[in-house]
Amino acid sequence: MKMDKKQYDVFISYSRKDYVDENDNAIPGNVVSEIKAALKAAGISYWIDEEANYVSEAWAKFILNCIKSSKVIVFVASKNANQSEWTRKEIAAANEFKKPIIPFRIDDSLYDEDVFLRLVDLQYIAHYKNPDTSLGDLVETVKSKLEQIKVEEDALRKKKEEERMRRQAEEEERRRQAEEEIRKHKEQQQRDIEAIRLACSKLNNEETKFEVDRSNLLLETKAKVKDLAEQEKLMNDIISSSPIRKKSEQEIQQLRYKIESLENELKSLQQENDNLNVEIQKNQELLAEKEQLVTNMEQKFHSEVERLESQVAQQQSELINANKQLSLTEKKLVNSGKGANRGFRWWTHLIYVILLVFFFLGWLGSNSKMKELQKLYTDQTTIHTKEAPIKNDTTITTPTTPLQASNMEVYSKNLKKYLYTGPLNADGKPEGKGRAVFPNKDTFEGTFVNGMLAEGRYTFAKDGTYFLGTFNEREEPDITHGAYYNINGKKIN
Repeated sequence: MKMDKKQYDVFISYSRKDYVDENDNAIPGNVVSEIKAALKAAGISYWIDEEANYVSEAWAKFILNCIKSSKVIVFVASKNANQSEWTRKEIAAANEFKKPIIPFRIDDSLYDEDVFLRLVDLQYIAHYKNPDTSLGDLVETVKSKLEQIKVEEDALRKKKEEERMRRQAEEEERRRQAEEEIRKHKEQQQRDIEAIRLACSKLNNEETKFEVDRSNLLLETKAKVKDLAEQEKLMNDIISSSPIRKKSEQEIQQLRYKIESLENELKSLQQENDNLNVEIQKNQELLAEKEQLVTNMEQKFHSEVERLESQVAQQQSELINANKQLSLTEKKLVNSGKGANRGFRWWTHLIYVILLVFFFLGWLGSNSKMKELQKLYTDQTTIHTKEAPIKNDTTITTPTTPLQASNMEVYSKNLKKYLYTGPLNADGKPEGKGRAVFPNKDTFEGTFVNGMLAEGRYTFAKDGTYFLGTFNEREEPDITHGAYYNINGKKIN
């Protein structure tokens, strides 16, 4: 079955039980026939299912196409229609295609649940209440809907036409711009061609004329000069006098000079690079030697400090024991009687004074030895910090006062664990001038504040570069108050 491509104003959805009897004969006075007659009289085209071929799939598609091709759906609502499966499908299809539906109720039966939500808000025409005027109301309602649809279609058609015109204008403008670009390109190309031709013309007018004269002179020389040696000499002079040849030879010579200059410059750069590599190697070896020297001195210093501290502690212990012994001796003398006490009092005091003198001399020697070792350590550390020139020609040295911590493990919030040598505050945290050695062999020498890096020099073990300046609250280099330097002391930022 071919699809009906005709457009209809109205699609009539109804129940055949309201239209024909069991023998397919029209029921006398049925409302469906009256609706058809009213629409026809008003010049309104419509489509209605007269065949009711419900078992044919092709017929179902045909009805679906008719609904899609119609502008308005008139639903003849009745007890039979509300119970019909086909009317439910037709209403659903109309709703899917967004077709306006006009319910025409011929009795007061309620809508079926499947179509209730689609029809409950629609204004209906109650034929069962006003049979005399309902058909006229239906015709007017259909006309109103058709007029509204026509206005909407015209507006949509106008909008589409405007959109088409706009796209066409844009396309025309793009085409015009493209043609203009092509035209300009062609004009520029033609001007370039004419300029080249003019240059060629000038070249031909000047140099070509000389070359023709030179060729004629060569032929004349060859014909008139019979001496072969003289002939060859003259011909070489004529050829070498060519301006084109001279120009080419000059350009070639200039290129040779330029190549030679570039080669010399390249050799100079290579030599400079080799010298720089040798210098870097020497600096790295010197740095390693100094670091080893500092490490050895640190070990020697810490070992000697430990020995002296042990010696001082031993002397203090001996002094305490001597005091205890002296106290016991005095008690014995007191208990021995008044006369005996007078006899021994003077030499007991003499022993006490002698012990104090020995302890004082031992303390002075220990303190002098400790200061000497610390000075030696400070001097070596100063040498270590002078590996490269820094800002304002200054060097950073470790403090000259005795250190309260030596290679102590410090746990930092920002830098994790490292070894610290230097003074401590009351909380046992690094404070003042000190030195830190990190697990990756990086070092810091400078000022600590409450256990944090504050100001000084941070040296990177990987390549010898270092940062000199202050550090922020995260113990990171503050580039606004410091700078980075390479191993040779050259500022790199």
